[in-house]
Amino acid sequence: MSMLRLLKNRRIQSLLLALGVVVASFWWWRTRPSPALQSYNQGKSLELVKMTGEALDAYKEAIRLDARFAPPYRAMAELATANGETAASIGWWKAFLERDPKAEHALCRLAQAEALNGLEKPAMKDAERELIQDPTCSRAHLALGILYARKSEATPAIEHLSVASKAYPDDPQIQLVYGKVLTLSGNYAQAEPTLKHIIEKDKRHAAPYLWLGYLFARRSTLPEDQKQAETFLRQALRLQPELPDANYELGRLLLLQQRAKEAAPLLQKAVLRKRHNVAALYSLAQAYTTLGQKESALQTQKAFRRESDFAARERVLLKSYVVNPNDIEIQLQLGLLELERGEPQAALIFLRSASLASPKDARISTALQKAEQLMKQQDPAPSKTP
Repeated sequence: MSMLRLLKNRRIQSLLLALGVVVASFWWWRTRPSPALQSYNQGKSLELVKMTGEALDAYKEAIRLDARFAPPYRAMAELATANGETAASIGWWKAFLERDPKAEHALCRLAQAEALNGLEKPAMKDAERELIQDPTCSRAHLALGILYARKSEATPAIEHLSVASKAYPDDPQIQLVYGKVLTLSGNYAQAEPTLKHIIEKDKRHAAPYLWLGYLFARRSTLPEDQKQAETFLRQALRLQPELPDANYELGRLLLLQQRAKEAAPLLQKAVLRKRHNVAALYSLAQAYTTLGQKESALQTQKAFRRESDFAARERVLLKSYVVNPNDIEIQLQLGLLELERGEPQAALIFLRSASLASPKDARISTALQKAEQLMKQQDPAPSKTP
């Protein structure tokens, strides 16, 4: 009887052991890292040691193994952004968000990429969606601030950029955008310390000196402010002699001070470097008139009227384009206008979009060919011979 009990106990023990093995195996199978996760983790390790190509392959393998697994899509988006491939990053960010709609700080990254590629409406929408999730997101505030600044809507631009500038106090590009918008909107008291802070950190760049010169030239007519404006603008030109806006601003300032002889060469350079600058053409015509150079004044006035007409037509078309960005006729008219101005690169932006929507339209095809020919003439391929 005791042997029977022992046998029974051994059987029970064997059964329990077998059951334990099954349970352990099942638990290991349920909790083991998935092949997709393993490939993703490998990609992150490779990225840490700067093996970017191998990391990309690992992320792509993770996606192949499990297309629903979100992290490698974000990794691909971040790598594309880091490599300056912002257009490619848009697709990866969208794919990531499809799989993880509530991910932190993904919508703001998508908005930045869209803004950099001229997709302003979706960029604003995605940045605003990010702020619903996180009202303090500095990247979303930055994107919206820049987008509103492009639309010349100073109040919302300043509202968003002020948040971004506090989040990135030592980023000169963000501080410069904020200082520029403050200056252009007449908020000189806020703009001055913002721009001076940039110079305190780094004196090598012309742009903050340019906008300080702009600020002091317009803030008051006091001799000390006008003198300070000239100092800042001359420093901008010492750092970047060909900068069109600095040449224009200093030329304009000197012309207002009855120093037309000094102003004329600066205004000439401003027009040469930025030939559609209506304000520079107007000031240069005034300088020629003051100097008694009648023929030059007449020719410059004619160029001023032509560029003013182009600018007025462009404003009207761009307003329509903002409302109806997919309207083929508006895209065609903008393309033709840019061709008329001698700007084939700008024309191609609109004409290629129109061509994709209407590839058989002969007017679009003809304009597109003309723009491409002009681009080749302006930027010929370099010779292969030494």
